[in-house]
Amino acid sequence: MDELKEEVLISDFNQANEMLRHYDNVNWDITKFAFGEILVAIGACWTVWSVNGPSTWKLYVMAAICVASLLFGILALFVLAKNRVYFAKTARYVNTVRNYVVMDNSFSFEPPADYWIKTDFPKTIDFFSTQFASIYILTILNVLIAAAGSCFLMIAFDLCFYLPCGAVFLFLIIIIVMLFIVFKGK
Repeated sequence: MDELKEEVLISDFNQANEMLRHYDNVNWDITKFAFGEILVAIGACWTVWSVNGPSTWKLYVMAAICVASLLFGILALFVLAKNRVYFAKTARYVNTVRNYVVMDNSFSFEPPADYWIKTDFPKTIDFFSTQFASIYILTILNVLIAAAGSCFLMIAFDLCFYLPCGAVFLFLIIIIVMLFIVFKGK
């Protein structure tokens, strides 16, 4: 029976390690895709602006492109945040297995660093992690898209300058609330 438990533990550990790699790859794939989507939105706005004709309709179309890009950006940020939660939970499980093996003392093995066996590591909210770096970069780019889209509307409707500031502020509040909801159940 102990042999079966050992096989299950080894298999589970290997699968959890594969999941860690998967979550890290997903993080970078989403980041690259979202960055590419933002570049496409910028290129689409540039193309619309380059077309001859009345400029008011161009501003509406460019604002719509920015809104679509912003909605996708919010979705990408949500997925990145959820991915961080899954990554942290899986890494803690892997560390629990490592801790179990190391504390067994049947191997004369000491891990090179404590974080390999800390069952509470990594923290779900780690502002210096690579996953959070992706969240920061996409948030900044999406804030710029929100500002650009609201500037296009401001010019089209001859509105006051505070519209872009309000749009950026609203976007940041949406992101903060969304991240709070995702990480609340960490």
